Formats: sequence, C-alpha cells, structure tokens
Amino acid sequence: RNHRIKIDRSIRITFVLAALFMACVVTAQQKAADTNLNNGDSIVGSSFVTRIQKMGKAEAVRSIETFKKGRDAIKQEELIEEIKQTTLKAKAHLKSGVDTFGISAELKNTNAWIAIAGDGVFTNTGTAQTYRNLVTTSKILVELLKRTNNRKTQVDLFEKALVNYRYKIDSLNADTVLYDFPSDSVVLMRYVQKILVLAGAIGPADSALKQAVINVNTLQIRIDSLVNKLNSSL
Repeated sequence: RNHRIKIDRSIRITFVLAALFMACVVTAQQKAADTNLNNGDSIVGSSFVTRIQKMGKAEAVRSIETFKKGRDAIKQEELIEEIKQTTLKAKAHLKSGVDTFGISAELKNTNAWIAIAGDGVFTNTGTAQTYRNLVTTSKILVELLKRTNNRKTQVDLFEKALVNYRYKIDSLNADTVLYDFPSDSVVLMRYVQKILVLAGAIGPADSALKQAVINVNTLQIRIDSLVNKLNSSL
C-alpha cells in the first residue's frame, strides 16, 4: 500500500511538472507570437509613414513649383508693362525735348558772330588795338558764351534723361525672369504672342530713342568745342 502511495505521488508530481512545462511552452509561444505580431505592426507602420513622408515631399515640391510659376508670370506681366510705359515716356520726352536742328543752326550763327567780333582783334589785326575794340569784342563774346552755356545745360539735361530711359529699358529687358518661358505649350504661345505685340508697339520708339542719343551726343561735342573756343577767346 505504501508502495502504491509512493507511485501515485510520483505520477501526480510528473503530471504537475508536465503541466508546468506545457504552460511555460504555451506562454513562450504566445510571447513569440505577440512579438512577431508587434514587429509586423511596426514594419507596416514604418512603411506607411515612409509613404506619407514621400507623398508630403512630392506635394511640397509641386506646390513650390506652382508658386514659382505663378510668381514668375506676375513678374513677367509687370516687366512687360514697365517696358511699355518707360518706352512711351521716352517717346513723349523726345517730342517735348530740345530742338537739335534749331540748336545746330544757332551754333553755326554763333561761330559767325565770333568771326565778326574777332575781326581786328584776332584776325586782320593792325599795329595797335584800341580799348574800345577790345571792350566791344569782349562784351559780344561774353554774351555768346552765356547763350552757349545755357544751350549746353539744356542739351546735357536732355541727354541725361535719354540715357536714363535707355538704361532703364535695357535693365528691364535684361531681367532673366522675362526669358523663363512657360513649359505649357498653350501658355507659352500666349506669352510669345504678347512679347511680339509689345515688340511691334515699342520697336519704332526704341529706334528713335537710340538715334536721338546719337544725335544729342554729336551736338554735345559741338557745343563743348564752342564753349572752349569762347573761353579761349575771352
């Protein structure tokens, strides 16, 4: 009987140990499963976040590009309008500017008066020159110099304004934004047509402005030469 009791106790202990072992195995498996599941969730979550980040970056790039195109389009419109208005102002300034032909004729007359006033003083001189002759010639030369200096101031201011208009137009035309052509073919054609219309409208005025600068520069050389001649004579 005692022997059977010992056997029964041994069997129960064995069952208990077996049950504990199975429980440990099941627990370990469950933990492993949970770990695998969590790892799977982590991998899935990481992949999802990566995709969202890529989408965000791509959208940011598109938004920046769209903003840049819109900003450039506005800037191009402003440049075109400013070129047009500046050219029209230059054209109006040409019409209300100095009379280069009239001034040129006046310079010719001034040279003739210098020759008359200098007769007997600078040319055809005798053995002696009277005080009256010198005073009369001096007064004439002073008046001629005064008039010529007034013309010089007028022409210099006119030339400065023309050069400023020329410089401003060239600066506007040199803006790189003006040549950043749209990628869309329809928008590009519309923009090119606008440029062609602008060129046709301001082309003649621009050519007249260039020629006016050349004419005024030539006139300035004649005036400066005459001023030097009068100062030397005085």
